[in-house]
Amino acid sequence: MNKRDTKDLIKKARKLAKPFRVTDGSFRLKDIDPGDTREFTSEDKPRAKEALAMGVSLLADLQDMLYAQDRWAVLLIFQAMDAAGKDGAIKHVMSGVNPQGCQVFSFKAPSSADLDHDFLWRCMICLPERGRIGIFNRSYYEEILVVLQVETRTAVEEIDQIVRVPGVDVIFIGPGDLSTALGHMGNPGHPDVQAAFARVEKATRAAGLALGNITRGWDQVKELYGKGYQFLTLGSDTSLVVSGSQDLVARFHKDIRP
Repeated sequence: MNKRDTKDLIKKARKLAKPFRVTDGSFRLKDIDPGDTREFTSEDKPRAKEALAMGVSLLADLQDMLYAQDRWAVLLIFQAMDAAGKDGAIKHVMSGVNPQGCQVFSFKAPSSADLDHDFLWRCMICLPERGRIGIFNRSYYEEILVVLQVETRTAVEEIDQIVRVPGVDVIFIGPGDLSTALGHMGNPGHPDVQAAFARVEKATRAAGLALGNITRGWDQVKELYGKGYQFLTLGSDTSLVVSGSQDLVARFHKDIRP
């Protein structure tokens, strides 16, 4: 393929891919039609196959340039539900590349070695070398946390069974809802509520899961972090609105109407 043909194909590929590129934070998956084939209709299968073949040929030429430069690497990330077509896309689109310069990694359930490191470790060690193409197939599913919130009397009573549910990562205590459920609305410091907290904490630690809680400020963040909590929220929609409103009122009285 000569240089002119290469530039022409790259230009066409950019035009075809432009509607599917995410260049800002406004992307919403629900706004995308998964059945969109752009200019290709059901009657254009031969033309679509021809376009794919030309793209594969172009990709092979560009891979040679990538390898020769030995300066950059390319990482392709395929993430979708099972049977969504990830394997088929890899097979057809990457069929023309040199397999010696292409590495495919499928991320399954974390191994014991993976769990001994931070959650991105196994992804980092699979990144492609300079001059190579790396493919992450089905990546990052295992980095999604499954959080169960404890906010009822029943949940506290059955916490020993709850923490043994396979796949759970975090036991999150909802102090406001839990204190209300225990008959002490707005008083998470009541001895009954604190005893419930302690029971949940003990079972969660014994199961090796992370503890979570809602905090009211930095002092409580430091307190709970010191007790072994790893999943903490600082502020909520309601508290932020109240705090912001109080600041505005205070500023009004200070600067405009003392």
